[in-house]
Amino acid sequence: MEDAVRLILATGEFLEYSFAECDFYTEGCDSAIDYTLYDGNYEEKDGGQMDYNSEKANYVHLEDAISDIIMFALSISRENIPSYYII
Repeated sequence: MEDAVRLILATGEFLEYSFAECDFYTEGCDSAIDYTLYDGNYEEKDGGQMDYNSEKANYVHLEDAISDIIMFALSISRENIPSYYII
């Protein structure tokens, strides 16, 4: 299992996420990613899980999910994904 990925977003926020260890199945999903979104002072703003279908998403490495988890955590469209870098 990979460690968490930590991102600094151009919005000044921080996003940390990792593959979730889950033994549940939600409608159409068999896997999940845990995430925590922090503000610019590294205080927790939001967090939760993004459920996904592993066959459709095909996330081999955590970095494969960057765009999707940013869109999910910020509730934005693909066109509005801010620039970021991995720390």
